[in-house]
Amino acid sequence: MAVQKIEYANKVRGDLYTSANANEVKQVVNNNADELSALSRQLTETNQSVGSMSQSITNLREETKISVVQQSNMNATIAPNKLNVWGSVTFLSLAFTAGTAGVVNEYMLEFTVSGSEFTLTLPQGIRWVENPEWKHGHTYQVSILNNLAVYADWEAQS
Repeated sequence: MAVQKIEYANKVRGDLYTSANANEVKQVVNNNADELSALSRQLTETNQSVGSMSQSITNLREETKISVVQQSNMNATIAPNKLNVWGSVTFLSLAFTAGTAGVVNEYMLEFTVSGSEFTLTLPQGIRWVENPEWKHGHTYQVSILNNLAVYADWEAQS
């Protein structure tokens, strides 16, 4: 229903105001009140939808944050989409938990090599963009995505 207007001409002092005029005023006011009520309901529903979408966005932001997992076990099974951080280690032997289908599942590591005989054992099938040469005292970050591994290393701060 569209907003309605009163159709009769403006009244001036002395003009006759009939029951038809009064009924038209009543009908237009009531119809417009119904229209305003409908719009108010729509606005309330829209606000509820916006509130629900806002909450969904907040939840999505929380879900997509990458958490940091402090690790101490050098034989560990790690989950994707978490930064797994070790301190100084002489070796790491890692297994991966299955990722979630349909999303990016990145396995992330950070550790500092201790000693010259460091070894990193990963699940079979991992391919490196460049085979790492582990150096004592260096801190490494490793990212593995779709069984493809890349790394970066930093010398110890002096």
